[in-house]
Amino acid sequence: MSKHTFICLAGISGAGKDTVGGMLIRHHGFERVAIADPMKHLMMSLFQLTQEQLWGDGRNIVDPRLGRAPRELYQRFGQTCVDLDPEVWLRPFRQRVDALLAAGTRVVCTDLRTSAEFRAARALGAALWLVTRPGAGAPGALADHATEREATSIDPALFDTVILNDGGLDALQSRVLQSIRR
Repeated sequence: MSKHTFICLAGISGAGKDTVGGMLIRHHGFERVAIADPMKHLMMSLFQLTQEQLWGDGRNIVDPRLGRAPRELYQRFGQTCVDLDPEVWLRPFRQRVDALLAAGTRVVCTDLRTSAEFRAARALGAALWLVTRPGAGAPGALADHATEREATSIDPALFDTVILNDGGLDALQSRVLQSIRR
């Protein structure tokens, strides 16, 4: 058993954060928490989006009803809410993490992107892991969003672990195993 009870994964879109999180869930007993989940549930209800459009590969595909990709919708909606209240997505994140940790559950957050999220995770005692992958990033104009830009500018030296995702799933699983044993 590793010493890690709370790990937060950061990296740009397509780096493999959800894949690494899935490995921690399947092989090491973690439960997934994502800062953006409450917002995505709202988006599902407001815009009748599917799980695939919010959590899967469909997030970068333009929805003909809306004339834009779901990722653009949730980037804009999420940022508007943060502009109104900088803690809007961090409060439910902290509450969920605190409850899970108090129950003895190991927690992995799969969507750390901004410096505010980074500070909140550190304050909660998280080990911070950066997942990098050559060629990753949101497509086209979606890469210009503030959260994507901020995710690309975070100094790797601030992380406890950096996982390079440049091979197949077996290589990535091996790197995750090495990291969790530290």
